[in-house]
Amino acid sequence: MPQPRVLDGRALNRALLARQHLLEPADTTPEALVEYLVGLQAQAVDPPYFGLWSRLRTFRPEQLSELLEQRRVVRIGLQRGTIHLVTAEDALTLRPLLQPVLDQALRGAYGKRLTGLRDEHGRTLYDLPDAPRPDPGTPVPVRLVAPFDNLLLSHADRTRVLPQDYRTRVMTQNGIVLGTLLVDGLVAGSWQLAAERGTTRLRLRLFTALAPRTRAAAEAEAERLLDFAAAPGESREVAVTADR
Repeated sequence: MPQPRVLDGRALNRALLARQHLLEPADTTPEALVEYLVGLQAQAVDPPYFGLWSRLRTFRPEQLSELLEQRRVVRIGLQRGTIHLVTAEDALTLRPLLQPVLDQALRGAYGKRLTGLRDEHGRTLYDLPDAPRPDPGTPVPVRLVAPFDNLLLSHADRTRVLPQDYRTRVMTQNGIVLGTLLVDGLVAGSWQLAAERGTTRLRLRLFTALAPRTRAAAEAEAERLLDFAAAPGESREVAVTADR
């Protein structure tokens, strides 16, 4: 009988990023990506827009707004009892059946195929046999991840991407989950947008010192997000601060 494969933290990190389309942007439609992710966290209105922006090669905000207006995607309470953005078809299926179907799947034939997928601490991992498992050494570009993003909230072990020391800096006591900066696949800072006197400002807070090249990449990603989020004609500014 083959020995179970042991995945260390870096391997799990790269697998998670690949499946979330945060290693390489996806060439697909917003509706198809929402369906692929089985929903996006949508407790607040704005995060799904940033969640799609960070995962799609090309995306315009009106594409999601049109899907909502046409009721092809909806915001509804689903996984973990929180609000998700899902396709209309998935909403009709998942709302009444989500928990019973998941429980049955783990007890049935598919559950037997999961026997033996575990982490370096010996904990059982539940996985799909053909899902991506990139090499742990796969380079990860600097990314700005949406507030309330699936990447941080959809896994019992959030330390795959969020170091425990930074958790309270990202997840506040009043339930807010800030947008985050990923460096080498791990949270290394947070970001927030603010409109002040005709200027859209992106505040990037660094939790650790960055190499000059990495910092430049983070600032370039912030500029790219401003190009997406700022209203036409508004001035734009990136403000970088250290929070260590």
